[in-house]
Amino acid sequence: MSYNNKLNEFNMDDQESKKIFVKQLFNSIYRTYDLLNHLLSFGIDIYWRKKSLHKVFLRDTDVCLDLAAGTGDYGIEVYKKFKCSIIGYDIAENSLNVFKEKVRRKKLDESKFTFVVGEAENLNLPDESINLITIAFGIRNFYDSQKALYEMYRVLKTGGQVLILEFSLPKNKIIRAIYKFYFEKILPLIGWIISKDKSAYKYLPESVKLFEQEKDIAGEMIKAGFREISIKPLTFGIVKLYSAKKTLE
Repeated sequence: MSYNNKLNEFNMDDQESKKIFVKQLFNSIYRTYDLLNHLLSFGIDIYWRKKSLHKVFLRDTDVCLDLAAGTGDYGIEVYKKFKCSIIGYDIAENSLNVFKEKVRRKKLDESKFTFVVGEAENLNLPDESINLITIAFGIRNFYDSQKALYEMYRVLKTGGQVLILEFSLPKNKIIRAIYKFYFEKILPLIGWIISKDKSAYKYLPESVKLFEQEKDIAGEMIKAGFREISIKPLTFGIVKLYSAKKTLE
């Protein structure tokens, strides 16, 4: 079945079909995934990752879980700043292979990196074992974000923090209209030119719109037990930074 047909059949509420679809999708577009993020963000995604870490402090003995790690840009950014251990965790093995290759190519300390193929909703990690969890442009692809947040809370140490960067639709009507046109018309065309797979690049903008309409991540964070929750729009609201901590009750 083509991605076009899969895209037409895709149902945000069908957890099993979403899990299969997302896994196949990201195992398919891993070669152009970094370029996709740059296109979606107009090249500002590097700045967003750096900015999200401004108020974070980790020791080199601490552990960061880069969840929905993809090709590893967020985890590598954390490592560069803190020299701590990084767990790259993703459902798509092909993406993690690119992550591994980046670590080697950049001559980073490979002993500091661990890679796990798995889903966010069932983390194969011990309780209270993680100091920081980062997610860049991945939570909208989880088949059950509430279950994933419960899992994040479980593995996070008390005092630990979760940082989530996710695309959103700007509130300003003019900027929103321009961005939606770019998302819905220009981006799939560019994706087709680059990868010859227009439908794969059509899903990603559509997932942003569905995420905005159907998800209350702050509410889900509270339900999972997180506190000190903040939501900060960045760059005209093109992206939001969700931040929360696991605190003593």
